[in-house]
Amino acid sequence: WLFRAILENYSQPWDLILDCFAWSWTTAVACIETGRDYIVIEKEKDYIDIIEKRVKNTTPPLFVM
Repeated sequence: WLFRAILENYSQPWDLILDCFAWSWTTAVACIETGRDYIVIEKEKDYIDIIEKRVKNTTPPLFVM
């Protein structure tokens, strides 16, 4: 919830958001939910499977305002 609120207050839909320390990909999920584009960087291979599942299970909005 917090990351969604931050993105909605400090960026516009379709803005490109960079997260250099992705770890749990909370920023990516919030970007998907709010209609923002994103680039995330994660160096630990152990998190990739978890990350892919989390992003695939996130539903983008039907309409972006």
